[in-house]
Amino acid sequence: MNEGQSAFVLLYCIYLLVASITSNTCIALPLRLLTTFAHEFSHAASCWLTGGSVHQIEVYSNAGGVTRYRGGCRCIISSAGFLGESLWGMFFVVMSGGRKTATAAAVV
Repeated sequence: MNEGQSAFVLLYCIYLLVASITSNTCIALPLRLLTTFAHEFSHAASCWLTGGSVHQIEVYSNAGGVTRYRGGCRCIISSAGFLGESLWGMFFVVMSGGRKTATAAAVV
């Protein structure tokens, strides 16, 4: 294992420790709500792209949510949540700038 791989494993273990400690606290709540909104917005965007109409997007305080829509291609809309959430994450990492900021964004 080279130095880069060792650093990755160490940072990943630190990430798991911090994530497990802060996952159910008010520190992580804004991030959970943001990811829930990105998930639900991805459903809405795929609905619009397939010709449907979105009536309502709800994000709950328990980090759950629902997108109410009519029309569109249901098989694309239902799978768009997790795919869109991944694409939003990629977008934020790419837009973070250079290697150092992208690494920091990927850690978060």
